Amino acid sequence: MLVKPKSKSLVAIVMFLVLGYAVLGTMLVSFTRAPRGWLMVAIPLTIILMVGITLKMLWDYKVIRLTEGKFYFRQPLLFRQRTFDLRQLDDLQETSIKTWNGTFRQLEIHFGPDRITINQQEHEGYDALHRALKKHHTPSRKRAKRR
Repeated sequence: MLVKPKSKSLVAIVMFLVLGYAVLGTMLVSFTRAPRGWLMVAIPLTIILMVGITLKMLWDYKVIRLTEGKFYFRQPLLFRQRTFDLRQLDDLQETSIKTWNGTFRQLEIHFGPDRITINQQEHEGYDALHRALKKHHTPSRKRAKRR
């Protein structure tokens, strides 16, 4: 089973970034032609915003593959890859938040100190991954007592 970001989410983020960088470029061209006071504030803020969004997009892009007994987690844009044995699965928490147009669900997967978070809105195969991980997860005694 493969869980990766939905193409709709990626297209929307890329379109936003292209539009944002186009606005930034237009602001820079406008500033070089006739410096204005408000552009001296707007340009650095726009640069910080666009770089921050770009870094967040690169950080959050993750691909998860689940095979028999193994959990593969990749962040290709950060050149990071981790492999976990499903017996190492410590905790599995799903958070549901009711919104005006549906329910936002997020899954936190804990392998020891490592925590992986995915959500239903941005990732394909969320439900199948959640069902498969529930089969391998047995709640610990500490966790059961806290609830």
